[in-house]
Parts: sequence; C-alpha cells; structure tokens
Amino acid sequence: MTTLYLHVGPPKTATTSLQAFLASAEDQLLVDGVLYPRKGRLQAGVSYRVLNQRNEPMLLTGPDIAQHLLPWTLLNLVEGLTPEPCWNRVLDEIRSTGPEAVILSSEVFSWLPDDGVRRVGQLLRDFAVEVVIYFRDELDWQLSRYKQNVKTGMYYRPFRSFIREDHLRFISYERLIRRYADVFGPKNVRLRSFEKMRRQTAFGADFIRMLGKDPAKYVKPGRRTRRKNTSPPDDAINMIRWLNSVQHHLGPPFSAGFFQRSRQGVLQNRGTYKILRRIGKPAFDRPTARREDARFLRDLTRPWLQEILDRYMAPDDRAFHVVNH
Repeated sequence: MTTLYLHVGPPKTATTSLQAFLASAEDQLLVDGVLYPRKGRLQAGVSYRVLNQRNEPMLLTGPDIAQHLLPWTLLNLVEGLTPEPCWNRVLDEIRSTGPEAVILSSEVFSWLPDDGVRRVGQLLRDFAVEVVIYFRDELDWQLSRYKQNVKTGMYYRPFRSFIREDHLRFISYERLIRRYADVFGPKNVRLRSFEKMRRQTAFGADFIRMLGKDPAKYVKPGRRTRRKNTSPPDDAINMIRWLNSVQHHLGPPFSAGFFQRSRQGVLQNRGTYKILRRIGKPAFDRPTARREDARFLRDLTRPWLQEILDRYMAPDDRAFHVVNH
C-alpha cells in the first residue's frame, strides 16, 4: 500500500516555506519515488474565485506550490468547483505515476471540521496515511497568527482580545490532533517540532528525513532556505493595527486602496512608517504580547499539552519543548 504523507499545517508553522521547498524539489523527489502532485494546485493560466476567511471572494491565478484546492473544495470555497473532480484528478495522477510515497500539503486541511476530516479519510482510504502536523509553542504561534491577521487588514484589536475571542473558535492543537487521530489512528499522527525545523539550515530537511531520504540531495550546501511570509516587528504591527482601526470605524465607503497602500508603506519602512514613527513613537513601541497574555495561554494549554507532546511527538523533537507547570 502506498504511503501518503498528509501535511495539514497548521498556518504560521513555515507551511509556505516548506511547500516552496517541496515544489522546487518535486522532480528530484519523483526520481526517488516520492510524488508531490501537480494536480490539486491552482493551475497556470486559470483564474479561481475563492472565498477568504471573511467570506469575501478573491480572484486567484496559478501556478501554486501546494494542494490548497483539495481542502478548499471540501469547504465549498471555490466557485464552480466541487470536491469529486478535483480529488479525482489528484488520485488519477497518483495511480498513473505509481510512486512509493505521496505528499499532499495544505494548511487549509487544519480548518476542516470533523465531517471534513472524515471525508478526507474516505477519499484516501486506499493509502497508508501519515498525518504530519508541525507544533509551535502556543504564545509564539498565536502571536504569529495575530500579526498575520493584522498585517492583512483583517484585525484591529489588541493581542489579548484576539486570543480571547479567537483561540477556541479557530484552531486548537488539541482539537486538531484529536480530529485527525480519530480518523487515521493515533499511531499515524506525527507531531513535528517547528522550533527544531526553524533551527535547521533548510525548512525542508526535516520533512525529507522523515521520508527516509538524504536531505543533501535536495538542499545545496551552505544555502539556507529563505523564510516566506514572516511576521513584522511589534512597532509595525501597532501602526498597522491603528490603520485598521481607523478603516474599520470609517466604514466601507472610505477608500480601501488608501489603507492597503498605507499598510504596505509601513511594512516596507516607507513614508507611512516614517510619519507614524515620528508622531506616535511611545505608543507604537509597546510590546504586542504581555506577561498576562502568556499566563492566559499557559492556563489554557496546561490540561492537555504534556499528554499531547508525550503521545504524538518523537523524543528528539520533544526535547525542544519544555512544559512549564
């Protein structure tokens, strides 16, 4: 039976960097018997209308580096595309290639509810599925998620509001792991250390070793994989959050383009950043996360964290995560 590695993220655990690595190495992977399917991705020259987290339509065009279409269709987020034809194209590619192993990757798999994960299990019933989840320490992870939401203009409240409003509603490692363990079995869920991967010279090296392959064939000596979609510093986030708040209170009639350009100016240290830095330095220099936020998250994770890490994470990865009681 063919082994299929289902990488489900979650978001902000170097998923984009890992997917870029896998896409760049797909030819060598195939030579070594590992298929990273080209189906299930946004195709070159084709435009797709996809709903974002705010149910707003976005027009996206390929080519893409990950199989996002697979979970998107299960969530009914792609206009005019249903799961069956999308998944069948991927399954046909696998059958026609006949690899010893397959990798499917999308952080959107972590958004699927229980019935969505069960549907994935049915679609992949002919494979020996290994679910791969990268674990990032809770405060570090939630802070990165918060900054991403602020950076894209989706959020304007402080970090403490985000973790209290959003933590239990969106993604919890405990629920994510248990959803996939219930369908594919606890022994087939691999919890990998994001911190361990972050300290390596290339983000893909950890994944390649997990496949039983030699990373040296895929990673050039002395070359470090460039991180993608990195989080801005605290002062920039505070500036963008202020811009988001102004936009929110002015309402839709005011130019969204103006605020988008202003956010880009902050991220690129251009005019907007310099102006806001000059007039609001003390306010913008405040840390995004505070000690009480860390305590709040520690109290939330204490009931399950050690059990999850001990059960699902290998000892050499486990050494990178110390549970404070």
